Amino acid sequence: MGERVESKKNVYFYCCIGGDLLICAGISKILKGLDQNYHTVLVLPAHVRVKGKMERYYHFFDQLEELPYCSFGYNIFKTLPKIVRFLKALNNIRFAPGSVCFMFDVYDLTELLFYRKIRNLKKKIRIRLNILTAFNNGELEKNRKELVIKGTVLKSLYALPLAHQFFYEYKTRGTNFVGLHSTRTRCDLQVCIKQSKYQSVPDQVIRQVNYPPNIFFSGKNEFETQEGLFDKGTQNIILLVDGTIAHQIKDYWEDTGTMIRKLRMNGYELFLKDHPLSTVRLQDVITEEVKIIPGKLHIEELFLGYKDEIKAICGYGSTALLTASWLGIHAVDLSALYHFPELLKERFRIFVSMGENIRTVYSVDQLDNIGQLTDREISLPVSELYQEWENIMMGQTTNLAR
Repeated sequence: MGERVESKKNVYFYCCIGGDLLICAGISKILKGLDQNYHTVLVLPAHVRVKGKMERYYHFFDQLEELPYCSFGYNIFKTLPKIVRFLKALNNIRFAPGSVCFMFDVYDLTELLFYRKIRNLKKKIRIRLNILTAFNNGELEKNRKELVIKGTVLKSLYALPLAHQFFYEYKTRGTNFVGLHSTRTRCDLQVCIKQSKYQSVPDQVIRQVNYPPNIFFSGKNEFETQEGLFDKGTQNIILLVDGTIAHQIKDYWEDTGTMIRKLRMNGYELFLKDHPLSTVRLQDVITEEVKIIPGKLHIEELFLGYKDEIKAICGYGSTALLTASWLGIHAVDLSALYHFPELLKERFRIFVSMGENIRTVYSVDQLDNIGQLTDREISLPVSELYQEWENIMMGQTTNLAR
C-alpha cells in the first residue's frame, strides 16, 4: 500500500458511492486512451454502498488504495478510533509530487478528511485538487432550505478541529427530508458535468462536460455480464422506489401499487429497484406481481449492460434518472403521482431538469404513453470525449511528474 510512480502522470480519484465511481472509471478509461503514460489511482473508502460491491470497476485503474470508513457519529468514543484508523491509512498513501487529484463535492466525513489532506499537500508537493460535480442543481438555494441545528452542530464539532471549517446540514423547508450539506471548499479546477452547479470556490471552472461513462459504449461492452436478469430482445421497465423515505410519505406504497397495476395492464415487463440503503423488504409491502432487482446490483451497471433491453426507467429526484437520460435511456419523472410536500416536489423537479429529455407524467393514465416512446440514441462521438478531456487535462499536465 502507498506505492507511488514517479515517472508517470499520476492521477488520483476519490469517491464513496457507485455512481461517482462509475464516473471516475469513465474518466480513467478516457485518460488511458489519450496517453498510456497516465497512471490512475483509485482511493476508495469502505463505504457501505461500495464495500465488496464494486470490484468490476477496479481494472479501469492502474492502482487501488483501500481505506476504512468513518462517519459523523453521536458517540465520540466510538467515532474517534474510526477516524484515527482512517487517517492512519490515508497518511500511508504516498502521493506523487506534481500529481492531480479528482474528488466530488464534500458530503461526508471521509470526503472532508481527504479534502483537507490534499489541501495540506498542495504547497509541499504541488498536487492539484480538482472537484467534480455531477448531481447538483441549486438545491441549496435559500428559499428551499432550512438549517438543521442538531446536525450542523454535530458535524461542525468534528469538522472544526479536523479540517478547520464549519459543516452545515439542511433539510427541505417545511419537511423532515434531510440530506443537503454545505461546507466551504477551494480547488484548482471545478468540473461540472452537464448542467450541474458547483458549491466550491475554484480558480477555474469548466462547465457542461459530457457524461464520462458514455465511453463504455465504444467497442466491447464490458458490463454485459449480469446473466438471467433481462431476456435479450425484451422491453422492460424499471420502477425506482425508496424505502428510506416511504414511511414519511402518505400512501407511498399504495400509490406505488397503483402505478405497478397500470403499467402491468399495458403488458410491460416490470422490475422494482429500491434505494441501496433501504432496509425494507419489498415483498412485504408490494402485493402486485413484479420482479425485484437485488439490492447488491448497482443500477448504473444495469444501464450499461442492458441499455437495449430497458424501455424506460421511472422514478423521481434520483441520480439514476439523470444517469439513464445521459446514457440515452428513456427516463420518466413520477414525482407528481406521489403525495410529496410541494417544496419537495419542486426540489425533485429542479433536480431532474438536469437530465436529457426526462418526461414528467401528471396522472396515472399518462403511464399508458410509455409504450409510445421511440428509441433514443446519444450521438456522442468517442473523439469528442477524448478531445474534451485532453483540453481539461492540458492545464493540469504541465505540473504532472514525468
